[in-house]
Amino acid sequence: MSTLTPRRRSRLRAGVAAAAAAGLTAAGLSLVPGLTAPAQASAASPELTWKVSGWFDSHLGTHSWTGGVTESEDGVLTFRGGERRLVEGVEQVEYDGSVTGAFVYGGTRHYSVTIADPVVVIDGAEGAIKATVSATVNEEPDTPAAQVTLTTFDASAATGTPGEGLESLVATPRWADVLQAADAPEGLLDADKPLEGKSWDISLLSHLPKSLRAHFHKTSTSASQETKAPAEFTAEVPDTYTVDSNVTVTTTSQGTSGATIRATGTGFVPPVIGDFGIYVVVGVAGGRPEGQSAAEGIENSVAAAWLAKTPTPGATGHLDNGAFTLDLTLPAKKLVKGKKYAVYTFPAHSGPRTYETETPISISWDKVFPKAATTAKIRVVKAPTTKARGKIVVTVKGGAKKPSGKVRVTYGGGRLNGKVVKVAKNVRLNSQGAVTVVLPKSARGKRTVKVRYLGDSTHKASATVARTITVKKR
Repeated sequence: MSTLTPRRRSRLRAGVAAAAAAGLTAAGLSLVPGLTAPAQASAASPELTWKVSGWFDSHLGTHSWTGGVTESEDGVLTFRGGERRLVEGVEQVEYDGSVTGAFVYGGTRHYSVTIADPVVVIDGAEGAIKATVSATVNEEPDTPAAQVTLTTFDASAATGTPGEGLESLVATPRWADVLQAADAPEGLLDADKPLEGKSWDISLLSHLPKSLRAHFHKTSTSASQETKAPAEFTAEVPDTYTVDSNVTVTTTSQGTSGATIRATGTGFVPPVIGDFGIYVVVGVAGGRPEGQSAAEGIENSVAAAWLAKTPTPGATGHLDNGAFTLDLTLPAKKLVKGKKYAVYTFPAHSGPRTYETETPISISWDKVFPKAATTAKIRVVKAPTTKARGKIVVTVKGGAKKPSGKVRVTYGGGRLNGKVVKVAKNVRLNSQGAVTVVLPKSARGKRTVKVRYLGDSTHKASATVARTITVKKR
């Protein structure tokens, strides 16, 4: 069995011209109901702008940043590099970079909270901001980084504005009635907290050290407590998806009838794959032929399968949470020895052509098209003499095709008139697998001519054959 090295994992940008998932409009993709985003443009680096909270800006007021995050004079942070994805059918936009808010006194940092790589999530009418959060408190062990839900918001109440290649989603996260004191797990917060249910998400509170949780829920009736509320944010949402799809191909068997491969894939999620799933097609490497999304192109492929989004009559199979395992047979009669082949995946029927993968296939051609054994034969047409040249015909047989290429001829004609007579050369066969070779005048006696066929792309080399020739004096 020959195993192919998996294709390098690649991020494939897919421009989608029509949406096929809940919450998406028909003319373009939109996270905000009723808002139509441009279908063809593409944003260079979508941004998330967010102050986090007034409290984070003032009480955790010593800030440091990584990953290109910037902060305005009034404490508004900008995270960049937004990439839109579908994760198990849920929309999200992932941004890069981090901010650390610290309390520093007397030149000593006493505690800090780091928010890294925020993610805006839309699941129907529900929205959330997640991030990877870590923390430090004086001499205590650091709180390791983990992704948590920071806060949630009502996605149906969000507003949006179309832009060039993106839309801007504006929303204010929840604060009141997020976590009632009676519902807080025992020991999570002080008794009767949070007040008025005003809190960030319990996922964040549970992850932080207990001494830092007060920064993220209301603990008194002071007016300043309201600055702990999550701030309004603006998230730029690209109109294209980034999908981490991965395809591997293993050659499971090879023989004279052809080869069998197993293709496995992950990350093939709608609507990037289109309404009808994907085609998995084997063709010559270097780019799938035009028209392979139509019936005639599929028919002309070495092998093809249709994997629908759900069980569908006429489909080869269906995707399972964007994944598949598929065995394909490559008939020898559809293969050309020496050519390079690949497995292509692309949206079925009318899906966008911009989204596809190409994964090379490993084929041992000598197993699919084994070289035929050959034999060489020498026929003496005319024996050489001491006064005249001779002639032999070499014929090579073997396999369904006539052998081509060259034969090696060696001959020792003795010493004639003080000179050594010999032949050592390669001669090419004609289209019938034969060649005529002239032997020089030779010394009287028994002489030997040897021939060996050297082989070609479909024929093995032959064993050496010899023939004794009697040279007479004339």
